Amino acid sequence: MKTEPEAFTPLPAPVPDRPCPACCEFSLTHQSDYPSTVAPFAEQTVLYCTRCGLGHVPDAAKLLATYYREDYAKTNRKDREVAPETYFSEAHRERSPMMQRYFRRARNQVTCLKRHGGRFNRVLDFGSGPGYLLHVSHAKEPHAFEPDVASAKYLDHIGARQYETLGTVPRNHFDIIVASHSIEHLVGEELRTTLKHLLASLRDGGLMLIEVPHGGHSYLHLKGARQDPHTLFFTPQALYEAVQYAGGEIIFADAVAKPLIPRREHPIYTPKADGFFDVDRGSLTVICQRPKS
Repeated sequence: MKTEPEAFTPLPAPVPDRPCPACCEFSLTHQSDYPSTVAPFAEQTVLYCTRCGLGHVPDAAKLLATYYREDYAKTNRKDREVAPETYFSEAHRERSPMMQRYFRRARNQVTCLKRHGGRFNRVLDFGSGPGYLLHVSHAKEPHAFEPDVASAKYLDHIGARQYETLGTVPRNHFDIIVASHSIEHLVGEELRTTLKHLLASLRDGGLMLIEVPHGGHSYLHLKGARQDPHTLFFTPQALYEAVQYAGGEIIFADAVAKPLIPRREHPIYTPKADGFFDVDRGSLTVICQRPKS
């Protein structure tokens, strides 16, 4: 299974009309093949910012137009035929290592948010899947944004209000927003707009948790983890600065996975030796809030 680029190629010059989706600098200086052999992603090119290390698939809107609505559950998850009553049962969880992993991640995220004062009244899970976090958190008002139509019956089962477009997600409404392993699936050109909208959807004092896999191909050997269908490959710096440029005030940043990731001998990006920016572990996690008025 291919999980790394085969080669990085310098561009003749930084792309003059395309800023980095994360740090907004005109620092796209390298490209590579896509780190997977799975269609339709294998044919894509990845551009890299050598200021913050982000990799992204340019102009991915067409690529993703129907993928999450029609193909994702069938090709990636293959578990959406289970009845909702069974799906959320402890017996089903005990038989499925995948379900155990998703529920464990959700519990850890709830604990982290509570540690920082999070209140689980109105909760939006952005990229919710079937609703693991909403189920675990016992949110008083569960809300979900999830394009995978095969997840709708599970979200109905737990009583979640569902949104089909970002524009319908209300502003100044939520105590908690969680975007767990969903931001890396966005169209790069829409990253900043999406983050700004989600931050504006928080109530005063509300918290947003974002967790993404480590995507630092630009300086690490990310072997073994499936990369498709990601369109954004975040370094810690890229995630941190993307949230900051969207207007978020970060109150927590860490990598929650334990195994260390080996470094490349010839990186195209070198992170600052500055705590979070330099971590060699995965599951990059930030908690942020909108600036106090």
